[in-house]
Amino acid sequence: MAAEILTKELINNIGNIIIIWINNLRFEGKVLDCDDVFLKYYDVRKEKIRYVRIEDINSMEVKE
Repeated sequence: MAAEILTKELINNIGNIIIIWINNLRFEGKVLDCDDVFLKYYDVRKEKIRYVRIEDINSMEVKE
């Protein structure tokens, strides 16, 4: 249930900068794409595209 809500929010924020927490680590980037399993985003710190399992995301914030 929570993963479905998070997936909908990620899809609604494609093109926006978000902050996500995975295992108490903070990541920031621009959402490029999202499906039911993975989030594809551009990591602004490492300057590369990353893929993250949605089920691994602990929480999310929309920065802009």
